[in-house]
Amino acid sequence: MQAHDVSQQLKRHEQELVIRRDIQDAREYAENIVETVREPLVVLNSELRILTANQSFYHTFKVTPEDTIGNFIYDLGNRQWDIPKLRVLFEEILPHDTVINGYEVEHDFLDIGRKVMLLNARQIFREKIGSHIILLAMEDITERKYADEEIERLNFDLAERAVDLEAANKDLETFNYTVAHDLRQPLNVMSLYCQSIKFICGDQLKEECLGYVEEAHKATVGMDRLIGALLDFSRLGRVEPHHETVDLGRVAHEVAQSLQLTAAERQVEFQIGEEIVAIGDPGLLRVVLDNLLGNALKYSACRAKAVIEFGVREIRGIPTYFVRDNGAGFDMTHADQLFIPFQRLPGAQDNKGFGIGLATVERIIRQHGGQVCAESEPDQGATFYFTLAAAGARSSTPKP
Repeated sequence: MQAHDVSQQLKRHEQELVIRRDIQDAREYAENIVETVREPLVVLNSELRILTANQSFYHTFKVTPEDTIGNFIYDLGNRQWDIPKLRVLFEEILPHDTVINGYEVEHDFLDIGRKVMLLNARQIFREKIGSHIILLAMEDITERKYADEEIERLNFDLAERAVDLEAANKDLETFNYTVAHDLRQPLNVMSLYCQSIKFICGDQLKEECLGYVEEAHKATVGMDRLIGALLDFSRLGRVEPHHETVDLGRVAHEVAQSLQLTAAERQVEFQIGEEIVAIGDPGLLRVVLDNLLGNALKYSACRAKAVIEFGVREIRGIPTYFVRDNGAGFDMTHADQLFIPFQRLPGAQDNKGFGIGLATVERIIRQHGGQVCAESEPDQGATFYFTLAAAGARSSTPKP
């Protein structure tokens, strides 16, 4: 063999070693990239055979390296990867675009069920090797996809309910109009007739008959008050609270002064903290205190001296307002009935009112994004607590 031929052979051998080294470098380079990616990722050659894959791929798709490396991608898992959209990606799209991002593929896999994958593919040409490799990253968006679909469905249902609610509100307005005019009008006529009979014929009626007329008149007045309470309760559902800073201590003092005028014969002590500040609708929060303080006064009538307290304290970092009394109290087993319209606790039937005050309180507090609850024991008084979503409070609440 001539020296020239030997030289050529050595040169070709050196070139082959360089190419093998470059191939090995490329493989290590690809493997290092693959293992640093958290999502499932594979590297394929130009024939779509898998050169390497990361641990996330094996874990996600329940396969082993022995079943993966060197295999045609469509043959993986008994040809489970022979997916039409995947063929479109590799055979029609990728040959023209070297980078593909956000390509969605949905498929039912035998071992792991239905998966929605977002694929990112990139072609890389290694000049020294003279071949292409393809990086294919897969993001599992199954849960996100289904969550988006569920949100879309819920939004659709919500829109339908909004339409239904609007229709219901219109029906309610119609009903309110009917109540206000068609029901109150005959009541007013009956009340007028009762008063007229008493005024014109009072001295001619027997005492028993006159009593019937007076009871009929009282019933019409009571019914008119009940209709008014129903209308007020109904209107509350359509009122949008106006939020501003409210001095609840001052409002409570004003409510207490009015209540004391209605109970001048009783011994009542109101203990009201100063500078109790909240964020809410002044008019609606006055209604809350009207009802809570009024209830406290009503149910403490059994005491020689009623003590009613209004204050605020922080519970788990939230300003919590309270009205406490030393009255009759109630059994907590019936507490779930407190805020239901027209529900009365056992033993409360003899008290005046329609059983709508606490329901009104609950509705207003809910409109303010807060909560209301109560705690009590029979004959140990009661305490009602409420919070407001946007509340800030500072208080010098007196101790009972």
